[in-house]
Amino acid sequence: MDKRAPQRRLGSLPPEGRTRLLALGTALAATAAAALWAASGKESANTPAALAPVPVQMAVVRPEGVETASGAAFSAVLHHDREARLAFRLPGRIAALPARIGSRLPQGAVVARLEPEVYAAAAQRAAADAARAGRAAERLAGLAREGAAPGAQAGDAKDLAGAAQAGLAAARADLTATRLTMPFPGTVIERLAEQGEVVGAGQALLTIADTASPLLARAQVPASLAAGLRAGQPGTVRLADGRDLAARVLRKAAGAEARTGLVTVELALAGTTGALSGAPASVRFPQAVPGPGAADGVQRIPAEALIEAQGGTASVYVIDQGGRARRRSVRLLGLADRDARVAGLPTDARVVTLGAGFVRDGQRVEVTR
Repeated sequence: MDKRAPQRRLGSLPPEGRTRLLALGTALAATAAAALWAASGKESANTPAALAPVPVQMAVVRPEGVETASGAAFSAVLHHDREARLAFRLPGRIAALPARIGSRLPQGAVVARLEPEVYAAAAQRAAADAARAGRAAERLAGLAREGAAPGAQAGDAKDLAGAAQAGLAAARADLTATRLTMPFPGTVIERLAEQGEVVGAGQALLTIADTASPLLARAQVPASLAAGLRAGQPGTVRLADGRDLAARVLRKAAGAEARTGLVTVELALAGTTGALSGAPASVRFPQAVPGPGAADGVQRIPAEALIEAQGGTASVYVIDQGGRARRRSVRLLGLADRDARVAGLPTDARVVTLGAGFVRDGQRVEVTR
């Protein structure tokens, strides 16, 4: 006898059985759908569009050969090309300070004196020591020639005499240094001490200027602007009285200040201005004018913006209008200082610099500077 129960069709089941079976099927289908939805949601959460914005820094693509791209004004201070702050190299009390603001003095003129007594006594003592050491060296040298003293002892005495002479020379130099003199012809433009004050070594007493030297405007500008500045390039200096004077770039610092990222630039003012050293001013540069290289489509970007550079090709991330990073291929033409020479980017495109290695194509970015 076959003990297996015969299979029943769904239609042969009682109503309550069909209901339980249909409910079970619906529950299984809902569970499967939920699992698929969770899996798809997990996958979409990892797409670049769903990731949180990555903080980055950026730079604007600029054509090679553009002199400057800014008409902004930058604060400046006027000074003569030849200025100096005068100070004693020794400490002491100021015995005299005859130089006054506006005094015109020749080279070598005495502008200040320290009380010399201490240094005069030191020089006198050094002279006595040198004389005594010299006599001892002569006496031992004579005895050594007669065989009455070892030659080594005479040699030591000679060395001591030489050291004493060197000490005497140093003491006399210190005595001379109690008189402060003009290193070049000039005018006193600042007085920072008074007679009777005790000053330390290197403490500034006076600022002098060679008024025959060119008057300069010293400004600090962003590194991106300074990179395009060249010696002889024109600029405009506005004085405190509102006058605009023609000027030309004389020199710029070799690097930016680490704290501010600004570069010091000096411009020489043309002709006689009547302006005073130390006066405030502002500096402007003309608008951008394409130079050699700009017509060739050669562009400059910071070298740190490059990713996966190989041979003559590389990639960069360009920030689009929606704030997303889009990977772009460029032709790599070489390096120039801290810049990369490239071609193939849109004009004025913004490229990711710091943080480029942590960005995905299409991901949102947040520019921090």
